[in-house]
Amino acid sequence: MTEYQHTRSLTRLWVVGILGLAYGVVFALRPDLLGKPLLAGSIGVLLGLFISSVPAANAIDYFLFGRVGRYGRYSAQSETVWFIANCLVLLIGLIVVIIGATRFSTPTL
Repeated sequence: MTEYQHTRSLTRLWVVGILGLAYGVVFALRPDLLGKPLLAGSIGVLLGLFISSVPAANAIDYFLFGRVGRYGRYSAQSETVWFIANCLVLLIGLIVVIIGATRFSTPTL
């Protein structure tokens, strides 16, 4: 049986992070862009969960399976940058979920 080799991708982390930031900026500038609060809230919550899933998968690989950073392949500085990037993207995902959830409570005009 071959073992799954997990590769770290900072590009994937930054892409989903920028996607979350773009969602936050768009709804900060144009909160009525999608019209209905139910649709805007659903998109926000689902997008936030998707964004949060990438660093969560990295954390599961690291803590449960030890796949990231095995055999001393990465330097301590690289490990630190990887950890900070994951925490930052996880925080962005949480903020997007909160923004989406607050859309459910906005009054319809």
